[in-house]
Amino acid sequence: MFNGCYYDNAEDLYPFDTIIVHDTIVFEDTNTVNQWSVDVKPIIVGSCANSACHSSGNSNDRIPLSSHTEMVEGIEQHNLRGKIESGDMPPFGELEQDELNTILDWMDNGYKDN
Repeated sequence: MFNGCYYDNAEDLYPFDTIIVHDTIVFEDTNTVNQWSVDVKPIIVGSCANSACHSSGNSNDRIPLSSHTEMVEGIEQHNLRGKIESGDMPPFGELEQDELNTILDWMDNGYKDN
């Protein structure tokens, strides 16, 4: 039988996104999930759900996007994601790319009402 000791450097054994704490491996969560109430709603209310575009009860025949329920309808029944990805929405580029990414990431994660 072979007996021996096993000595290796933790930095060599584990990827850079782990933290070694007293022989315990803690994996860092690098994925943050965007939330409706914290991340997405302020963008929509501030830039999209206004009287000129997507407010509830607007007179321009556009789908309202003022609430989570209305956003879900826009996603599921009016291809909102496709319109964002194609650049059709917003029509005049009012949103920064990081704001668009926040909305799309939220959609990717199930567009929850959180």
